[in-house]
This record gives sequence, C-alpha cells and structure tokens, in this order.
Amino acid sequence: GYAAFQLYGLVPHAAAFAFMVSVTSLALFLSVYQDGAALALIGTAGGLGTPFILYVGAGSVGGLVLYTSLVLAGACAIYARKGWASLLLTAFLGTWTVFLIGYSELLYWNDAASSQDRLAMQIGIAFAWVALWICASGREVLKARQPRRWPRPEPGTLTRTVFSEDVLRRNSPAHLVSAATPLVALWFTELVWNLDGFALGGISLGAAALYGGVALLVRSVENGGRVHRAQALTALLLATVSLVLLLDGSPLLVALALEAAVLHHLSRRVGERALSTGAHALSLWVLGWVFLRILDGALAVGLGSSEPSSARGVPFVGGGSLAELAAISLVLAASVAIEHPKAALAYRAAVHAALLAWLWQGLSPLPNGAAYTTVAWGLYAAGLLVAGLRVDAPSLIRAGMATLFLVVGKLFLVDLVGVEAVWRILLFLGFGGLFLVLSYYLQHLWRPKAGAAGGASSVTAGYLQDEELRKP
Repeated sequence: GYAAFQLYGLVPHAAAFAFMVSVTSLALFLSVYQDGAALALIGTAGGLGTPFILYVGAGSVGGLVLYTSLVLAGACAIYARKGWASLLLTAFLGTWTVFLIGYSELLYWNDAASSQDRLAMQIGIAFAWVALWICASGREVLKARQPRRWPRPEPGTLTRTVFSEDVLRRNSPAHLVSAATPLVALWFTELVWNLDGFALGGISLGAAALYGGVALLVRSVENGGRVHRAQALTALLLATVSLVLLLDGSPLLVALALEAAVLHHLSRRVGERALSTGAHALSLWVLGWVFLRILDGALAVGLGSSEPSSARGVPFVGGGSLAELAAISLVLAASVAIEHPKAALAYRAAVHAALLAWLWQGLSPLPNGAAYTTVAWGLYAAGLLVAGLRVDAPSLIRAGMATLFLVVGKLFLVDLVGVEAVWRILLFLGFGGLFLVLSYYLQHLWRPKAGAAGGASSVTAGYLQDEELRKP
C-alpha cells in the first residue's frame, strides 16, 4: 500500500488509506482470533503510523485526532480482553508520539493554528488520558474481583526483558501507565494553551482530587487488589506537582517537608514500598534545598547582603530562616516513622548537621557572630548530651560529645584568631566552666535503663565504672 501510493502513484490517497486501515483492522482481529500478541503490536504500531506513512503535506488536526482515538480505542479493547502488557505500553507510547509529531506546530505555539485546531488537540489529549486510565486500571479491578474470568497472561520475551519478575508479578506496567498518563496529559495541555503556573497548578490539584476520590471508590469495590494504592500514589504525585506550581520559596519548602513527613507516617502504617520511596526522595529534596538555602544565605552575608539596613545585624532575619527551621523539624518528625534503624539514624544526622548550619548562618550577620555561633553550638551540644544521659540514648550522647569536640576545634582554630580578645577570654572561661560542670554532674545526670549497663549504654557505663574504681 505504501509503495503503490508513495513510490509509484498507482492509487489515490483515499484508496491507499482505506487499504492501510483494512490491514490494521485485520491485524487486530487476527491477534484476538489467534491469541497472538505480536499481531496486536504490529497492528497498533502500523495503524498509528499510517497518517505519516501516507503523508501528503497537509491534513486536518481533527481528522488525525479522530483516527488516532479510534486506533487507541481498538488497542485498549484488546488489552481489556487479553491483558497484554506489551500492547498497553505500545498504545501509550505510540499515541503520545503521534500527538507530539502531528501537533508539532501547535505545541510550539504557532500563531497560524486556529482555536479549533487547539480544541481538537485538547479533545484528543483528554480522550487518550481517560482511555488509557480506564484501560490500565479497570482491568486490574476486574481481575481482582474475578481472577478466573480476567486472568493475567504470561509475559512475552520483550516484556520480560524490560521488566523484572517482581515488577511483572505486581503488574506494575499497568500501574505505571495509569500514573504517567495524567502527567503527560498535563504537559501537553500546558503546551497547547501556553498556561501559566497558577492555572496549571489548579488543573493538577483538581486531577489529584479526582484520583483521590477514585482511590476511595476502587478500594470499596476491588477484592484485595492494589489498584486503589496506585490511584492514591498518583493523587499524591499530582498534589506534589500542584504544590510546586502554586507555591514558591519558603511556603513551598514547608509544604514539601510537611508532605514528606505525612508520607513517611503513611508508608509505615500501610507498608507500601512505593510510598516509602517517594517519601525518601521528597525528604532528600527538602534537605538538599535547606542546605542550598543556608549556603546561599552565608554567601550573601559574605558578599554583602541585599537585606534592608533595619534587618542587618538581627539574628535569623531574612532568607526564610523560620521556614528552614520548620522544614528541618518536619524532617526530624519524619525520622520517627522510619523503621530501619540505619536510615532513621542517617536522617537525624542530617538534621543535626542542618541545625548547626542553620545556627551558623543565622548568627553570622551579628557583630562578633562567630562568638555567638560558638556559644549556640556549645549550648546545643550540652543539651544533646544531657538529654542523652537522661533518656539513656547512646546516639544522642555520641552526637553531643562529637559536637562538643567540634566546638573545641572551632575555639582553637577559628575563634582564637578571628574573635576579639574580650570574647576569646569569655569563651574559654565559659566553656571551661561548662566542661567542669558536665564532668562533675555526669554520674547524677545518667539515668540507665534496666539492664542497660552491659548493653546499650556501654560507653557511658564504662566511663562511670572507671570513675567509681578511682574513688578511695
């Protein structure tokens, strides 16, 4: 058909197009009749490529939308009947590729494109979103309710090559298509209408509410399936996108930190690995952003701050210091929900480092800010040490001791050179007295748990036992 039209001109465009459509329809029919996934892949890919194979330099956007939607509807119907994951992925990738190629002039905001063409494109985007969503999730709901009637076929060689056995067992390809479809549709919508962040954020927030409602509905009808979790995760993903689009700066930082903390607690409650992975990724993003903001604030102080003169010399003013402290506190709250001890310890170590950096950045603008930073670090370290002794927490004791050693190093390496003489005297006298008080009351502060002297609190217990042996 291609050669008869494009190479030799033996038939008109209408006849060649009808012939190609017949070949596509026959391939899809035979795939169902002979139970052959390869025929379905060939028919879907060839059908989606037909408008470009027979391209004559002009075409109707509405016609392309209608044709592509019909091919997609046929592929989705076959997937609902057979459950071939490779067909679903082919339909997903092929449909959006056709839209991207066919509407390239519209996507880059061609002024010659009419509003009818953009509306036709938007209708095609909406149909593809709904069709792929219902196709991917609906069959999983039916399979959960009637597994014998809607069985999951054995994956083919191509599917096994792309996905692992664990992913295929959970039928993650269908959930992946269900989650990725609204994001792609949102991106296409922004390109078609050239929307600003506020409008796009509102659409994303509405889609998040829709997916959340569907998750609640599906949970009540499916029989022990995982579709409602996939819909809930998609709702959270869309909600995160809406936050990024609607908010900026400090409000966005606090909102993302709050969302990460909520996700950590939800993942512990429901035991969902994907939820936990998203919570970790969001927490790392928040921590990285906090450190970047602190570094940016420190560089601004060193190069000359742009803050008004009334704000200079005032601690923790400007740069969103309260927002950074709130984000750090929320990450600390999230660490409580982490069951893995090493991961929880890593979170708290990052929070500890962020607090030290936050104190340094907030107190540096003050006259003799280095001295104030040393005092703040020392009091914070003493608080950690005392709290660790009172609750018998070795991690807090080690953090307090390590911070005290850091303070001593700062005293000798930084403050001894860069701080005024009066402050140097006061700092050395003050910390000398603090160390004497801590050493004198160490045994009285320690509250060991039952049977802890030989186990969890061995570091403190060993030190105190040596002190008892030295007594006359």
